[in-house]
Amino acid sequence: MEHIGKMNLKKPFLLNEYAHAMGNSVGNIQEYVDVFEKYPGLIGGCIWDWSDQGITKHVDGSYGNKIKNIEKAHAECLKPESDYFWAYGGDFGDTPNDGNFCMNGVVMADLSTSPKTIEVKKAYQNITFKLVDSQKGLIEISNKYFETNLDSFDFEWQLLENGNVVRTGSLAVALNAAEKSTFHLKSFEFNENKEIVLQIQAKTKSNSSWVKSGHIVAWEEFMIEEPSFELEEINNIEKVSIKENGNKITVNFNNGFLEFNKASGEITKLIKDDEVVIDGGFELSFARAYIDNDKKPTMRSTWDAINLHNLQLTVESVEIQKDDNKVFIDIRKKHQSIGHTNGFTTTEKITIYGDGLIDIELNVDYLGGGKPFTFPRIGYEIKLSKTISESTWYGKGPGSSYKDRNTGMQMGIYSANVDEHFVNYAVPQENGNKSEVRWAKFYNNDKNGFIIQGENALNFSFRKYTTSQLNDATHPYQLQANPFTILNIDFDHGALGNGSCGPIPMEKYFSDICDKSYRLRMDFRNQQN
Repeated sequence: MEHIGKMNLKKPFLLNEYAHAMGNSVGNIQEYVDVFEKYPGLIGGCIWDWSDQGITKHVDGSYGNKIKNIEKAHAECLKPESDYFWAYGGDFGDTPNDGNFCMNGVVMADLSTSPKTIEVKKAYQNITFKLVDSQKGLIEISNKYFETNLDSFDFEWQLLENGNVVRTGSLAVALNAAEKSTFHLKSFEFNENKEIVLQIQAKTKSNSSWVKSGHIVAWEEFMIEEPSFELEEINNIEKVSIKENGNKITVNFNNGFLEFNKASGEITKLIKDDEVVIDGGFELSFARAYIDNDKKPTMRSTWDAINLHNLQLTVESVEIQKDDNKVFIDIRKKHQSIGHTNGFTTTEKITIYGDGLIDIELNVDYLGGGKPFTFPRIGYEIKLSKTISESTWYGKGPGSSYKDRNTGMQMGIYSANVDEHFVNYAVPQENGNKSEVRWAKFYNNDKNGFIIQGENALNFSFRKYTTSQLNDATHPYQLQANPFTILNIDFDHGALGNGSCGPIPMEKYFSDICDKSYRLRMDFRNQQN
């Protein structure tokens, strides 16, 4: 698009279909819009398409006028495990068909919004903001409307300090169509030793035929002071003890203990203050439940050559050391599918401190030939007690975001229960990821739980279903909740792109997870979070 823009064509250039909104998608739309705005000859393009074209159906086969309460049915379609679902090609015994290739909307089949909707709205907004001077608080505001004066909106701004609002203000803005001007944010002061984010938004002043007053029509955020991901120095005086019984290693720490299985090379249980926290597994994860865009052969074929969803684990060595205040567990593993020579080797160093802090250092190396140019993820899939169903995090939110679809979500501190994280696409797939996470807490109704942090921003997803369940299901009613909650913590999670009917993700969003080191800290010290 840059090349075409620089050609200075005498006629306007319109892209027919530059994004394909099938399933969990609409990656890198902001980059397209930035180029549209940069070159006058590029007048935009079309997203395929506005709405999912599913038909509301019950598992008993009823649809159309046989469904008596259609609004209730639509609400149920937004939930996994429901008896109502949005049917697509083949669900009526119709042949030939295109399967779910009709489910490619920016909004759901009932016109309810999705994280894709929020991203498109943000990219298409008609008011833009530019940070002119971060020290003086100077902001340039541009009116992209053709008729509307910006005095129709209220402009508000706020400063976040490590996610908390510490300063707010307002602006009186009156700009005619196509005008821009620079404005000064009064009392613009901040602490330079904290992560500082400036957020500014424009809201409707009054009710109209299409929206109520207070509706946000445009917003932007700017990083004023970068975050520090340096983990705090550990000052632990609590003692640890260790007991081995065959393959089971039990490490006792202050008011709790964990069990580690040498055969599987993972933590299998953690109990703190007599409450189960980790319940059944702590596996390394390389595969995601494939999204519709993952079908692009140039990318998918490299993953299938490894058979990511069927990697077999071999624990090559486990070494255990202990001093008074901590236990070290070093594990070396190989991850290969049966009959394959390529895969991964990993080394993990788990340090358990007497006060209930756990540090994990992970190194990943590729094994064999045919290394993919990008990967879907690297991280851990953890089985938690089913009672741990609540979360609070500092990062992008409140909805789901990915490395190439996160401009529609804002930095902040958010809370959601496990059901609120789930996005119920017509075909189950990877969903609900939270990106740019500085820290996250997971806890039960009594606020008992733990905190995670990394040396870099993390990703996480929190749900009732394993990656395998999501990958195997073709409809949401096939999903069944487990007797545990699933937490995926990803050091890196692959981009979305537009590969269901378009290009693979942009190169700058590739996830090369190999020959790298990662660090995760899990804090079980104070459960009252």
